[in-house]
Amino acid sequence: MRCFLLMIILCMAAFTSCKNTVNSFAPAGFNTKPTLLMTLPSGYEAGEVTFSDDGFQVAVILQKDGKMGISINSAMSSMYDGIRSPVFHASSKQYAFVASKDGKECVVLNGKEGAFYDSIGNLQITSDARLVYAAKKNDKWVIVSGHKVSQAFDSPSPSLHTSPDGKRLAYLEQNNTTKKMNLLTCSSNLKEYARGREYDEISWISNNSSGSHLAYRVAKNGKQTVVVCDFRQPGCVEIEGGWHEEIVNFALSNNGEHVAFFAKRAGKNYLVNASNEWPCTDYKMVFDISVSDKGNALYTGVIKDSIILSLDGKVVGDRRESVDNLTFSSDSNHYLFVAGPCPLIPTAKPTEFAYLVIDGKGSKKYDKIVTPRFAPDNTHVVFRARAAGQRFLVVANKAGQILQEHPPYDAVWDFKFSPDGKNVGYGVRSGQELWWKVATLVQE
Repeated sequence: MRCFLLMIILCMAAFTSCKNTVNSFAPAGFNTKPTLLMTLPSGYEAGEVTFSDDGFQVAVILQKDGKMGISINSAMSSMYDGIRSPVFHASSKQYAFVASKDGKECVVLNGKEGAFYDSIGNLQITSDARLVYAAKKNDKWVIVSGHKVSQAFDSPSPSLHTSPDGKRLAYLEQNNTTKKMNLLTCSSNLKEYARGREYDEISWISNNSSGSHLAYRVAKNGKQTVVVCDFRQPGCVEIEGGWHEEIVNFALSNNGEHVAFFAKRAGKNYLVNASNEWPCTDYKMVFDISVSDKGNALYTGVIKDSIILSLDGKVVGDRRESVDNLTFSSDSNHYLFVAGPCPLIPTAKPTEFAYLVIDGKGSKKYDKIVTPRFAPDNTHVVFRARAAGQRFLVVANKAGQILQEHPPYDAVWDFKFSPDGKNVGYGVRSGQELWWKVATLVQE
């Protein structure tokens, strides 16, 4: 009898523990099967659509009679004055979104409302399933991490970031008296704080693909540079680049070990990459940069009213009217971008088509190409395309040859590679139905 009662007590304790934690969901993996996730309900106006990265869930913001609700796989939320920024956890069924009511905002996690604030920013569910966001009240900011709330602080915008393992946070704060700014890092339980250097200004914070490094432009005493913080290290260890009159644009490599930026000195543009500096004196304007994990820099600018692409200081390819989505492969051996012809070259006929360029070789032409990316093993390139009013997913090999053009749909959302890299999953709309579709990357 005593053993039986003890088992009941232990079960009740375990059940109570599960109810009080946001980490009680088991990982769901990656959906490798075509799945109808939702049929849009009648009587509502459909707005923003968000698919979870694992392909098991979809969120749709719906409007009716001046109010908004959100449907998660056809399960409808309460109605609010406004709803925005839905997010899913990477490997569970948790979801959250920002809801507004009576001029205030709150975060709704798995259907449960949190505290109301004047505004909410940087909403995230971290890799370890912790809800994290920045919130503003009475001109002060706080960081909410799980059930913890930080002390109020000043900031023009916290620009909150989380480490890959979800155990560390970083955000911007400002000295209320001097107006100087610094990066602050802390543990996810809002302890073990460390402050970086103070600067006159910090702006334009970005992170690499894994989130292991942060890069940001800073200003001090009339000069500017780019600072990189290794988010994996304890404390707040910052590495400053060289100081220049102005930093126009910068990029961080996927591994976080290399940074390149456009700088101005005496009215002239320079591309700065590690210890190398290449003059861009002929450029009327500079645009995009991408840096490989080996430190190679691919960048664009305008020369004589056309776009020029350069790789480590050398012009590559022809002049074009557009160059977008500069991307290196993970092994740094290949690069791609989306391009169009340059109508200012006499031999070129002005058109509106786009084509993919991989290592200097152009692909088949489409009306539009969106979000091209190398597969994890770099054997394939996947992108979304539009042609003759139809939208579809395209798979090419690394030489740019088209291997598959998948069926067209009314809308096609961004795709995700499966953890093993063998499949690509993406959301589509077909009539009133929202589907998760899967493409298998077949080796040639």
